[in-house]
Amino acid sequence: MVWQARRADVEYFVAELWKDRRDFPSPPEHDRFAKDCFTVANAELEVETLDHISSLLGPAAVPRVLGRRGSVVSMERVPGVRVFDLVRHLKAADNQEKARAALHVVMSRTGARLAEVQVALLSLDVCKSQLEPYPLKVKVDSLLRLFIRVLDIRHTDIAWESDVASLSDYWVDHCAVVPFRDATTKNMFLDLPDIGSNWSDDMESNQANVIEKILADQPLDVWESCRLADVDFSSVNHSTAPEDDPLSLYFHEWTYGLRNAIPESLILDPRLGLPSPERAASAALVRYLRFGGRKLAYKLLNAQGYNIRFAYDDPLFYFREIPSLCDELCPSFGEKYPDLFVLISRILDGYTGGTQADKELLRVDQLRRFSIHGSYWQQSPLETF
Repeated sequence: MVWQARRADVEYFVAELWKDRRDFPSPPEHDRFAKDCFTVANAELEVETLDHISSLLGPAAVPRVLGRRGSVVSMERVPGVRVFDLVRHLKAADNQEKARAALHVVMSRTGARLAEVQVALLSLDVCKSQLEPYPLKVKVDSLLRLFIRVLDIRHTDIAWESDVASLSDYWVDHCAVVPFRDATTKNMFLDLPDIGSNWSDDMESNQANVIEKILADQPLDVWESCRLADVDFSSVNHSTAPEDDPLSLYFHEWTYGLRNAIPESLILDPRLGLPSPERAASAALVRYLRFGGRKLAYKLLNAQGYNIRFAYDDPLFYFREIPSLCDELCPSFGEKYPDLFVLISRILDGYTGGTQADKELLRVDQLRRFSIHGSYWQQSPLETF
C-alpha cells in the first residue's frame, strides 16, 4: 500500500469537496458581508429562502438581506457565536452542572428551530415544484473512489458499486422528499450577552473564559431568550430525507449522544412524514459518509485547510460509527448493502494502518503543490469581530 495524490484527485477535491472555494468578494464589515453564490440562480434562491423564512419565523431567525448584485448577496453579519463552538466550550466548562443545563436549552432550541425551518421550506415556491434529489450516487460513488485511489486500497470487490446503485434507487424513490436545509451547528448562531468584542476566533482560552463568565454571571434563561439565527441556505435546491438535517444537528461528533438513535427521534414534526427505520439508516449512512468523507479528504489532500477548518473534528469518528448507528436505526440495514459496508471498513483500516512513509503524504498540502491556494478560517466569516 502506497498513499498517493494525483492531480486528478486534487481537481476532484477542489470541485466537489473544497469548502474554501466560496468567495466573499469584499472584506466583511462590522455589520455586513457579501457572499458569492456562484450563479445568479443560486443567489436568487438564497434571497428568496431568507425572505421566506423571515416572513414566517420572524426577521431575527435569519440574516437580513441587504441587496443582490449578480451572484453576490449582501446580508447582515450575524452577531454571536456558532453553536458548534458553543457546544465545544460548554462540554469543557468547569461548572458542568450549569453547562449541561445550558447545553440542554441550546440543543432543545436548535431542534425546535430546525423543525420550524424544515416545515417552512415545504412552502417555499421553488420547493413546491419537483426539487432535484440530492445526487447520492454521484457524490458517494466518487468519494469512495477517491479514497480507494489515494489510500491505495487494492482488490476491492466491485459489488460495492451495485450496493451504491441500489441505495441510490431507494434514495430517489423513498428518501428525497423534503428540501435540504444543511442544519449543522456550524450554520446556527447564538447571540449571547458578553460575546460581542470579547470573542476572539483565534484564541481558544479567551473563548472558554467568555463562556465560563456567562455561565457564572447570567441566569439560565439567558440561553432561552437570546437570538438564535440560521445561516447559509445554499443547499435548498436539493431534496433529501427528513432525517438528514436532524442527523446533522444531533449526531455530529460533538453532539452525538444528545438524542436517542431511533427513527422516531429524527422526525421533528409530523408534517415531515412518518418515521421509517430504513430511510433513517439510509440518511445516516449518506450523512456520515459526507461528514467523515469531506474531513478525511481535507486531511489527505489539503493539510493547511484541514489544520485550520477542521481543527476540532475527527474524520474517523464517522467511519467508525457508521455500522453501529445504522444498525441502531434499522437492524437489517447492513444486510442490504454488505459490500458497501466492507469498503467503508477498508477505508478506515486503510487510513489507520498507514505506514510512516504513507503518512508523509499528510505533511504536504497537495493543493499548494499544484499551485492552488485558498483563504482558510476555523470559524465563520459571518461572525462578529
